[in-house]
Amino acid sequence: MLFCYFWSAEFIMAAGQIITAMCVCCFYFTRDKSRIGNTTVFTGICLIIRYHMGTIAFGACIVAIVRLIRAYITYLEKYAGGGDTKLKKLILRCLQCFMACIERCIK
Repeated sequence: MLFCYFWSAEFIMAAGQIITAMCVCCFYFTRDKSRIGNTTVFTGICLIIRYHMGTIAFGACIVAIVRLIRAYITYLEKYAGGGDTKLKKLILRCLQCFMACIERCIK
């Protein structure tokens, strides 16, 4: 369920951003500015649905997978940090290193 939440949230945000970008492109590249009106947004949405919906879904899937891994590692760090044994400390240290590598790759 957490993956579904991450994927749908990223999909909605990316769709909003690309629709805005497409509307600006339609406005900018229209030679006859008198043709611009309320239909510019609908034209942008139709172009997005036809040509770019797969790109939005794939990008949202990649981001959701990475966010799911980060959430799982954070969960493991939370429950591995409470022990005094050397094994728990080693596992916590490895998780922290892995999380630092993921954060460096994402940024």
